[in-house]
Amino acid sequence: MFDGFSKRYGVNRLVWFAMADTIDAAITREKQLKVWKRSSKTTLIETDNPTWRDLAEDWGFDPLPPRHPDESQDPEPRASRSMALDPGSGPG
Repeated sequence: MFDGFSKRYGVNRLVWFAMADTIDAAITREKQLKVWKRSSKTTLIETDNPTWRDLAEDWGFDPLPPRHPDESQDPEPRASRSMALDPGSGPG
């Protein structure tokens, strides 16, 4: 819908998110997550969402069609490829 990360990288599924009490806490956590390895990010997602279900459906958004069969069999959606995790509070 809008120019930015999601449009640029074709991100269209929400597979993980975290709540924060303040914007400062959210920004701090985002910076922590940014330095984690991809494998650690995958582990974080799969701990809470092993099937990589689109969590936006819980908020009333329409379900997305299944991924095209010609796409990579990599179960990791593009969104997680940019999400990073805290090296001090998890695997990494």
